[in-house]
Amino acid sequence: MKWLAVGLTILLTPFAWPQIGTGTVLLIYFSKDEVTVAADSRVTASDGTHGDDECKISTFGSKFAFTMAGVAHRNKGSTNQAWNAHAIARRAWEANAPKHLDDAIGLAVAAEQSWTKEMKSVYSDPVIIKLVRSKMKVGDDPVLATAVFIATDNKGTLVVHTASLVFDISLYDSSGKIAVVDEPAVNLPENSHMSGGHDEIITEFLDQTTVRAREYMPWFKSRIASLPRAEQTAELVSKMVELSILLHPDNGELGFPIDIIQMRRRDGLRTLSMKSECDGQQNSTHGTN
Repeated sequence: MKWLAVGLTILLTPFAWPQIGTGTVLLIYFSKDEVTVAADSRVTASDGTHGDDECKISTFGSKFAFTMAGVAHRNKGSTNQAWNAHAIARRAWEANAPKHLDDAIGLAVAAEQSWTKEMKSVYSDPVIIKLVRSKMKVGDDPVLATAVFIATDNKGTLVVHTASLVFDISLYDSSGKIAVVDEPAVNLPENSHMSGGHDEIITEFLDQTTVRAREYMPWFKSRIASLPRAEQTAELVSKMVELSILLHPDNGELGFPIDIIQMRRRDGLRTLSMKSECDGQQNSTHGTN
């Protein structure tokens, strides 16, 4: 399935990742010279409460970024230690950055492998598995998290490295036993996009599968057609997240503001819109994002 964004001279192909309904909407575009990431700000705790100050895009230095959909953190309780998937990603980056100077691919892969190793242990918690299982709908994959590691370097390499952690649902449903599995990590192809969480509205409008989408998208594309290509992409990605927050049937789990960054080939991070408190560390209650 392919589509052409107005003003762009490339075909952007959707890249599939396992789906689970979580309290987030996330869209990543990998164009020729930059990666654009947009996410909403709502986090939903396991007790159903929510807040709109979640930092779902973390940047480490000027040439590395991390984002994810899934169970992202848990506060300390009487029987558990606190953990934060974004903080774990930061530690993975810090540990591996000195070993991969000016090597975007090597750093992204090494950081992902370190993160995955630690998160497999974290996600083996029966409370986490029970939470995710309770939120699953018919047709959902048993995904605990899909993580994205974005990096560039001075040589001009730009990489989007993705990894997913799932649990063996047949084993869990039949015996209550837990087996967390890391699926093979992959690099997102250039000129493609991927979405996560409550992304049905994104798919509807990008693929123009409904009357309202077919009516809206030509108007919107004409509105941004005069912008430079990178700005067109940023506007498009932001608008898709905005429409998701407004129109999704489960939009009570989504919320403004929208955070947006671009990682430009060789030049690195460009922050387009980001909450001031977003420094890569999250302090909300145990929940999904």
